[in-house]
Amino acid sequence: MKRTNFFIFLILIFLTIDLQTTFAQVVFEPGSGVNSVAFSPDGTTLASGSVDGRVDLWSMETDTYIATLERHFNEVASVAFSPDGTIVASGALDGTVKLWNVETQTNIATLEGHAAWVTSVAFSPDGTTVASGSWLGIVKLWDVATHQNTATFGGHDTSPLERDTEGWFTPPPGWLTPVSFSPDGRTLAAGAGDSVKLWHVATQENIATFEVPGELVVSVSFSPDGKTVAAGASDSTVKLWNVETQTNIANLVPPVSPVGSLTSISFSPDGTLIASTLGESVALWDVETRTQINTLERSRVSSVSFSVDGSLAAGGLDGTVTLWDAASLLKDPLVNKPLGALTAFPLTEATLHESVVTLTLNGYRFIDEEWNIRNALSVSGIDGIYLSYYLSYGVDRISDTQVAVELGFFGSDFDTDATLTFTVGPAAIQEFNNEIGTDFFLEPTTTDIPDQVFNVQVPVTATQNSNAIVRISPSSVVSLDVDELLTFNLNIAGGKNVAGYQATVWYDSTALYPVDVSNGDYLPADTFFDIHGYYDITITATTLAGASNGDGTLATLTFEALDFKPSTLTLSKVYLIDTDGKRWEATTVGAEVTIPPEPAAAIFGDINHDGVVNIQDLTIVGARLGQKGQNSADLNGDHLVDIVDLVLVANAFGADAAAPSLNPQILEQLTAADVKEWLTQAQKITLTDPDYKRGISVLEQLHKALTPKATILLPNFPNPFNPETWIPYHLSKDADVTLHIYAVNGILVRTLVLGHQAAGRYQSRSRAAYWDGRNERGEPVASGVYFYTLTAGDFTATRKMLIRK
Repeated sequence: MKRTNFFIFLILIFLTIDLQTTFAQVVFEPGSGVNSVAFSPDGTTLASGSVDGRVDLWSMETDTYIATLERHFNEVASVAFSPDGTIVASGALDGTVKLWNVETQTNIATLEGHAAWVTSVAFSPDGTTVASGSWLGIVKLWDVATHQNTATFGGHDTSPLERDTEGWFTPPPGWLTPVSFSPDGRTLAAGAGDSVKLWHVATQENIATFEVPGELVVSVSFSPDGKTVAAGASDSTVKLWNVETQTNIANLVPPVSPVGSLTSISFSPDGTLIASTLGESVALWDVETRTQINTLERSRVSSVSFSVDGSLAAGGLDGTVTLWDAASLLKDPLVNKPLGALTAFPLTEATLHESVVTLTLNGYRFIDEEWNIRNALSVSGIDGIYLSYYLSYGVDRISDTQVAVELGFFGSDFDTDATLTFTVGPAAIQEFNNEIGTDFFLEPTTTDIPDQVFNVQVPVTATQNSNAIVRISPSSVVSLDVDELLTFNLNIAGGKNVAGYQATVWYDSTALYPVDVSNGDYLPADTFFDIHGYYDITITATTLAGASNGDGTLATLTFEALDFKPSTLTLSKVYLIDTDGKRWEATTVGAEVTIPPEPAAAIFGDINHDGVVNIQDLTIVGARLGQKGQNSADLNGDHLVDIVDLVLVANAFGADAAAPSLNPQILEQLTAADVKEWLTQAQKITLTDPDYKRGISVLEQLHKALTPKATILLPNFPNPFNPETWIPYHLSKDADVTLHIYAVNGILVRTLVLGHQAAGRYQSRSRAAYWDGRNERGEPVASGVYFYTLTAGDFTATRKMLIRK
């Protein structure tokens, strides 16, 4: 257990602009997902209930771990302190409620009787009673002194439910049954599916029901003065009811759609604030103005609880408890400001394009027509910024007081932080009759349309430059024919502490079509990798496995050629992300697709239009054998690429191409077995045309050149090596091939059975024998000298190699 500084790494977060975003001060780490947190009444101790059944106690005075209480047999869903702070109650999915002595950390009692999961517990204000709510909607009251069940009420009709082999009911969906006592202890609020029921504690009579149509009530809480009941709903809204009038007085709706769902709410000690969980953040609401005034950074948050001094704790399913001090929670609240702005994540140079900003009117109301709202909106402050049309008319009217607008940005890079100014003109605003949320004894108010524009500013952080260079490789390539594939690598040079990146590749959509983008070797294979875009490709990748440095390949991009034409590939918005989550802008180098200059006269057989007929043209035709329809490889015009076309290309070889030098590129493109198969097919066709006969002769010369004169074993590469190496060889005739690897003392380490192989040259990485430096049991071998022996038919040869670790 330890205290750590908290940061969120490469996660979409909720940032409130003008409201500010507050980062956590302290994090406790129970080590398993936290379902519930609660402060002791004096604020000196924090209890957390985890998914592994444990209840942990933490000292708020020293920020240290105190103890782990004896575990439940299943997840702890709820924890609560008694009013005097001496007892902690915990409710769990094992169907029990346990009472713990805080001082001795011992189990006082285990309260049994629920037929389903216990999802919530709460102490009465006098500390004599514990209320527990179960998945079946049933509420039980327990006497703390005698540990007896004193009352049971609420719940589903369980008569049609069947018990499993252990005697448990199969719970129906949607009855979490959160519970909360009123400050005077006379009333208990309990969630009941899509409603909140108020129960008279003494008589267990249902005295009121507050409906939440179509949603599940997941959390309830009385305000400290007892005048208001708040309910957190599954649609992420917080609903408020006046207890005296039993009317819904407000609905707190997040201005930006949350990443996750609401699971917990909590009133501040003075009742002025409500905290609610939103999956990847905690929303802070001003109860009086009914507006969200702060967003607290938090990943996978599941529960919240205020301390007596106004500090806030949030438990998360990532196994941590995050703490904020009271002074950090209120930052420039949106009170008496006519216009505010919220964004889904911090606006930076890297995230500016396609960002969505939600504008909120305070005391006014947007008109209904979205197109006219857009005409009265503008954004300025950065060259190249504009309002996009991706949303409906570029504007999405979320509610009477909120609209979402999407930004577009095609400006140049900027090196210093900037500020966007959003302007809303009077033409976007109508009269606002403030009937919702008024107290029953106050008259509704009407706000006139303003005669001036409203402005709100949003900061944008510039991205600092990195020394790294990201380039598309190869930088220049000749366009292939239609339907052929072009492959490019996105390479990085000089990277430092790189844990992720974002890169956008712009391409000519009339010339190229992206068919595949895959992760390179620079970041680990299990890197989170995502691509999107229509007229460009934006690649994002992140890893938690550590940082990479130096040079490598970020990604491999494969395009299909749509047209034989020149085009360019441009890199933009290339940002490298370090292990602290900071973005750095990389220098970029693009690439081009070219076409060779037109020859003075078209050359028969020049498939790739490079001005000469050679091996490259032959391999293109070989790859297209069997294709039908219009095709540049169909030399005889019969709408089928077949062996005749291949022989005609061979005939068109120049004198130099008829007996090619066997460089590595040729060996990668052709094998003796390929040419032998073509010859077999060609010789079955009894054509007497001289061009056809000469083409067969050229193929025979090529086969002879590709077939080694002798079987030989070549030196492995690399050598020395660690941990893998390739072993090349030549076969002068077809043979069964086996490689034996021996230690220096003669002991057999590994046998590689390569099978029956055709005569040819097996010396490139794709064809040579491969050894991963492991023995027959899959264990890495030690450093030292080893021998490898090739057996091919009656041929045997041995060479030496060295592993150096």
